[in-house]
This record gives sequence, structure tokens and C-alpha cells, in this order.
Amino acid sequence: MSGIYTCMVYNNITGQNKTAQKMLTVVDPITDVQVEAPMDPPKEGYPYMLTCNVTGPADHVYWMKYAMNAVGNMTSPPHKLIVNFGPESPVISGPRYAETGDVATFNCSSMSVPSSRFSWWFNGTEVSNTSMFTSEPLLLNMSGEYTCMAYNHVTGKNSSVSTMLMVVEAIKSVRIINSTSPISSDNFTLTCEVTGPYDTIYWMKNNTVLKMNATDYQIENNMLHFTPSDNRQ
Repeated sequence: MSGIYTCMVYNNITGQNKTAQKMLTVVDPITDVQVEAPMDPPKEGYPYMLTCNVTGPADHVYWMKYAMNAVGNMTSPPHKLIVNFGPESPVISGPRYAETGDVATFNCSSMSVPSSRFSWWFNGTEVSNTSMFTSEPLLLNMSGEYTCMAYNHVTGKNSSVSTMLMVVEAIKSVRIINSTSPISSDNFTLTCEVTGPYDTIYWMKNNTVLKMNATDYQIENNMLHFTPSDNRQ
């Protein structure tokens, strides 16, 4: 029924007539609009294509709004586009020092879509395949560099970061000993006897740390030497 429609007006007294014409184009309506995506998921840094499938003849397609023609329009259901990316550089939380016999727990996280898979490595050996790694009871030879690797199976990318763990022996006991009795006119020495490794010894009197540069006594390694004038204290 598309075509030219003509209207004619006739006056039977004057015998004159006039005509006017109108072109009518009949079109099918749009019955459906759908956004379709290919099977491969979108990846950060790569081109991606969406297809607007319209059932019915469309004169214009607007990606932000709708498809329309001369007699109507229809809006497609929303299409959620998730861009896969990462993993970004992982972040490790955990101790830097630990005592022998204890266990150390580390956590590894990374920004990634979809979520990354994780693995932990020590001395070239995989020790865990989860984001959390808890060690066995620690030995001295377990000191070293621990590496977390995050892997995104969709983007095919991975990212790694390392942390150092120092395993130290615990201090088992500390006691003060003296080889002589304190006499007011004699020198006197106290010795701090430590069982186990240590970095620093601090001498204290009445819960106050003694100064290293005092004149009434001397601190030498693990020994505290008193002069005779100080023995009354």
C-alpha cells in the first residue's frame, strides 16, 4: 500500500478542479532490539565489539539510547559490560621476623577481574596455591625470600612480589650473675647471662634504662662495672 495518494477537488458550477498528492511509505515496525557480545570476554587494552541486533527495519541505531524508525522506537535490555584486567602488582601482609618453632602467616591480594589465582614460592618450590600461606613450624633454614604470584586466567597475565622473612632463635633465659660480693671499697661487676641469640642488652635500675655515658659506672657488652664510689647506691 505504499505509493502516491491523490485528492481531487471539483466545482460543478465553475467546472474547475484542483488536485494534491501525498507520498506514503509503509514500513514494518521494530519488534525487538538486543545487544549481543562475542564469546571472548573483553580484556583491558584490547579492542572489543558489541552488536545491536534489531528485528525490523531500523533507520538509525543509537548505542546510548535506542533504535528507531519513522513509526516507532524500542529500547533494548541493558547490557552490562565487564572489562577484564590485571592482575595488578600484588600486596603482601605478614611478619618480617619470626621465632623458631612458631608459624608465619602471609596474605596476598591483587586488583584483578576476574579474581586472580595465587601461588606462593620459596627456594624455587611452590609452597601454597591459595592467597593465604601458613608455614610449617619454622626452622632457621626457612629464612629467605617468599614470593607471591597472582595469575588471571582470562587475560593470561601474571604479576609477582616478594617479601623477606628472617627466622631467629628465641631467647630462652636471661639472668644476672656476679662472681664477687659487693663491697663499698671495691669494684663490682654484674654480668647479664643470656641463653639464646640477642642483638642488644639494656641495663635498667628501678625500671629506668641506664645511660651509656655515665661516670659512676661503665657498660661493656653484657657487663655492668661499678666504681668504688658508686657501690653505696
